[in-house]
Amino acid sequence: MTTLRNLFIVGWVGLQVALPLSYYLGDDRFDERFAWRMFSPVRLSECRVKLVDRTDGAATLVRPNAELHEVWGNLLSRARSPVVHAYAKRWCDRRRDAGATAPALHAEITCENPARRGDAACAGALAAGAASAQPGCLVEPIDPAQNLCEVDR
Repeated sequence: MTTLRNLFIVGWVGLQVALPLSYYLGDDRFDERFAWRMFSPVRLSECRVKLVDRTDGAATLVRPNAELHEVWGNLLSRARSPVVHAYAKRWCDRRRDAGATAPALHAEITCENPARRGDAACAGALAAGAASAQPGCLVEPIDPAQNLCEVDR
């Protein structure tokens, strides 16, 4: 019985170490699940999010905030990849249900690089636009050429 209890304790402690470690060793700069959010540069970083419907070849702007709860809209505007992909899956499924054979949703997201947050050389880079920003000041967390309707299928 003691051996079983010790194995449980070791397993539980191992799990408590492994979960946050997966975050710190991961490559998603915008995932702040285990960060102290009051100190997180991600929380302060700004993003410009534009979802575009390219199903019919034309670029039609999608307005997710009209149908999302404010909290989910805020997470979407912070470029949280799981939220963007979940919204895209829901949007694509609805388009397929409406008869679209090959819906195409693209995310044009530009964010301040959290690693360069507070760097004087990057100040105002998002407002100035990607073309005039110094290299490394802005990031695109999701490839704008990627059709999000084909990702999670």
